[in-house]
Amino acid sequence: MYVPGRYHRPCATDYNEIVVNGWSPSKRNNPFANSGTVVQINLEDVPGKPDDPFRMLNFQHDIEKAAYAAGGGKLVARPTHGRFLRGRTSANLPVNSYLPGTKSMS
Repeated sequence: MYVPGRYHRPCATDYNEIVVNGWSPSKRNNPFANSGTVVQINLEDVPGKPDDPFRMLNFQHDIEKAAYAAGGGKLVARPTHGRFLRGRTSANLPVNSYLPGTKSMS
């Protein structure tokens, strides 16, 4: 998932998963914003047994694995969440600092 910001790095906690973290230097003198998107997830939205104490953690792992696969399995991130959610390609990917790179929807 693409997160605008000055520095971007993969921050996965397991193999075949991707999480991207972004941060800005203290002077804030860079061309990028450091922002993210917050989405509320309710327990009834999450598959699994209601009494499973690892239900949310498993859901998180499933999302991170799906993001890894969507990037082709090379820690490549998908750009622009608006286009991603609509299933659209991005002819011109935004300039960013994510070193493994970004990949348009195919």
